[in-house]
Amino acid sequence: MSPPALWRPPLGKPWNVAEASRRETHEAAAAAASFWRLTDGSVPSSRRPSHLTDVGLSAELDAIFYDESSFDKGDAGWRYLPSRAQAKAKRAAHTHLLRTGRHPRKILLTEKEWTELKAAQLQLAADLRRCRPGDRCGSMACLPCRRAWVQRQRKTMETFFMSSPGDPTWRQHHLTVIPFGMQFLEGSLDRFDPFAANCRLQQILTSIEAPWVAVGVLEISYEEVVGSWSYWQPHWHLLTTGPDVPAIAEELRGKLPFFNPNNPSVVRREVYDLRGATRYDSKPAEKGWRWVADAKDSAARRVIPATRQRELLLWLHRWSPWSMLVFVHAELTSSAGVVQIRSILPEEGNVFS
Repeated sequence: MSPPALWRPPLGKPWNVAEASRRETHEAAAAAASFWRLTDGSVPSSRRPSHLTDVGLSAELDAIFYDESSFDKGDAGWRYLPSRAQAKAKRAAHTHLLRTGRHPRKILLTEKEWTELKAAQLQLAADLRRCRPGDRCGSMACLPCRRAWVQRQRKTMETFFMSSPGDPTWRQHHLTVIPFGMQFLEGSLDRFDPFAANCRLQQILTSIEAPWVAVGVLEISYEEVVGSWSYWQPHWHLLTTGPDVPAIAEELRGKLPFFNPNNPSVVRREVYDLRGATRYDSKPAEKGWRWVADAKDSAARRVIPATRQRELLLWLHRWSPWSMLVFVHAELTSSAGVVQIRSILPEEGNVFS
C-alpha cells in the first residue's frame, strides 16, 4: 500500500503500522487537501499567467525583472545570493544532473512513466543550456535567471516597506507560515500547485478584518527524516506591518489546521533589520534538512539528494516566479519601467470597524 502524497508518518514510526493509524493518516491527508483545496497537479499551458490579471503588465514586468543589468549585479553581503560565476557553474551542474538521470530507486515507475520523465529532464537540460545574454529562458530552474529575479524582488519589497505603507507608526513583523499537513512525499512534488495554495492562503489572510499589509513568498524545503519518509514541506515567509500584528498572527494560527502539536504553524518575529528580512525572504535556492527523531541534526543543513534535485528542478520549471508571491492589501504595478508594490488598504470605515 502506498502512502498518501500529502502526509508523512509520525517520526520514528514505520509505515506498516496498525490499521487504525493508517486510517488516521488518510483522514489527515484528506483533511489537509480539503482545507488547502489542492488540485490534482494539472498545470496551465503557460507558466506566466498567475494572480496578475493584466497579461500586458505581466509581460512588461517580466522584461523589467529579466533585464540584463540584473544578471550583472550582486548584492554585497547577501549570504544567500551566489555570485554570477557560482550561479552559472550551478546551472551547468544542474544541466549535467538532468542529462545523467537514472531510474529512481525509491519510486515505482512504469516503463512509459520513466520514458516521459527522462524526456522531460533532457528537454529541461537543453533549455538551460540555451539560456544566454539576450535570450534568457526565465525559468525558475535556471539559477542565473532566478538570481536576477530575487534581486529585483528583494529591492522592490524593501522599497515598499521603507515607504511605511499604512501608517508610519506601525511596526514591521516577519511571519513564517508552515502548513503542517500539506507535505509531499518524495516523488510526488509534481502534484503541488503553488498558485492554488497561494490563492487559498491569500483568501485566509484577507479574511482577517484588520488594517494590515503583507507581502509573502512561497518556499519549499526538503526534509529528510532518519528512519521515516522524507518529504517536501512548502511554507511561506511574510513581511507584514500593521497596528497589532501579534494579534493578527494569533488569529491566523487559529484559522489553520493544526497537525503538529510540537511546532507552531505561525512563527512571528519583529523586524529590526529590514534589509536582512528581505534578503531572508528572497533566497534563490531551496534547502534540505536532515532530521533525527524530533530534532534537527547538529549538521542540519545538507545538500538535497540528486534524484530529488531533478524532481525539484522539473517542478520549478513548471511555474512562474509570479505564482510564488502572496499579497495582502497590496498589489504589483509598473510605471515608467519601474516595478512597485502599492498599498491598497481600504479607506478607513469602509471595511474595518
